Amino acid sequence: MLAFALRLRRSRANVDESDRDALCVALLGYLQEHPNAMDTLTGIADWWLPRHRVQVGVEQVAEALRTLEARGLVERIGDESRPLFRLRKRGTD
Repeated sequence: MLAFALRLRRSRANVDESDRDALCVALLGYLQEHPNAMDTLTGIADWWLPRHRVQVGVEQVAEALRTLEARGLVERIGDESRPLFRLRKRGTD
């Protein structure tokens, strides 16, 4: 499971970090169910997250995507002004 690759820290001292890690897990869960999914930051915030959650801000999603990208789990493609994000394909650097 991709969530294990995150090596999440469950520290109660930093709620923001815990929230970000939970968002990372939710995004990876979506990508596991939809491995060919690809969308913009706004599209991800609007459509990829479970509807039972309170709507997550685009900036929170951006932070989670930066974390996943830094860990090599998600890749950014396309135009920098409106990039698309997707599950990192094996063998891409």
